[in-house]
Order: sequence, then C-alpha cells, then structure tokens
Amino acid sequence: MNIIIENIKNEINNNLYGSNFQKLMMPSNRNSLLIGNKMQDSAVMVLLFFNNNNELATCIIKRSIYNGNHSGQMALPGGKYEFVDKNLLNTAIRETYEEVGLQINDYEVLGQLTPLMIPISNILVSPFVSFIDYEPKFNINYNEVQQIYLPTISSFLNTNNLKIKIEEKNNTKTYIPYYNIENESIWGATAMIMSEFCELYKLAI
Repeated sequence: MNIIIENIKNEINNNLYGSNFQKLMMPSNRNSLLIGNKMQDSAVMVLLFFNNNNELATCIIKRSIYNGNHSGQMALPGGKYEFVDKNLLNTAIRETYEEVGLQINDYEVLGQLTPLMIPISNILVSPFVSFIDYEPKFNINYNEVQQIYLPTISSFLNTNNLKIKIEEKNNTKTYIPYYNIENESIWGATAMIMSEFCELYKLAI
C-alpha cells in the first residue's frame, strides 16, 4: 500500500479529535436545530484514488432534484441504512454502488470517521474512508445523482476555496462555512466530514 495511504489509515484509526475537526466547517446555527428522539442511521463513503496527475482525489456527487431537504446538494455517496445491510459499512458500500456504480471491497476500506448528526433530516451519518489503487470509472444513477465531481484533496486544503456566507432570518445571522470547488458550494455535513478527513490527512503527510 502507498505510504501516504498507510499513514492516512493509521491517522483515521488513531483519531481522537474528530468532532473538533468537524466543527471547523460547522454552520453557526447547527446546535439550535431540532433533533428528534430517534435518529435514523445512514452512512457515506469518502472514496480516495490517485488521478491521472497522481494527485489524491475523491468523489463528490450533486444530488438530483427531489422533494426533500437535501435536493440538489453536494454530498458524498451514501444513504440510509436498510435491513439488507449487515452493518453501516455495508450501507456505505451498497449506496456507493447504487449511486455511482463503483463496487468497493471490504479490504479497500481504511477506517471510519466520527459519526455526525444531521438535525434537519434527523439522521446520524457514519462516514467511511476507502482507497482504490486505480482511477475509477463511474456509472451514474441519474435517478439519484445529477452529476459527479472528482476534486483533489489539495483543493479542499487550498484556503482560497474556503468561504463563509451569511444568511439572515428573523434578525438572526447564520454563518455558513463552505468549500467553493468547481463553482459549487460544499457545506453542512459533507463539509464537516471533509474537514475532519483533511485534518487527518495533514497529520499523515
């Protein structure tokens, strides 16, 4: 295994500060949003690969338009736990295949990041990180995914791509940090998960 990938795996499995790393990209009103009594489990996949320029990259999807809270948003491949899944890792693997047509094997999974609550949809998401040693070919499920993006990890680390937008409602301002990558805004839970991964990546290199 590539030494950088091996170091990333070690940092993920020794991660002690995940929630603090996530908070670097947390909207200011997040703690005030309502959470139900029972949250639904879900899982997403941070898929790593080296592109043709030998840069470490990942897969971000833009969700299709539908009647729901996350319509049209930028996200990681993933979805809700189903009874057919043995565990949440299987959820992430299954959803990655269903959404972008890529089959991830158990041995390619490096580890799990910190579970994260998504208050607006009452979901507890478990992020997993995987690595494949080739540039993947995707088969998009357009019922769920409008488009895929393959940003480099360095684009998340580039401070020029870190932005903050301010929304005001009922005389209350909400500060929303986001990544501006390929003219798209990556914010909320996805940004928080990528923030955690990027902090671990910086420790690994």
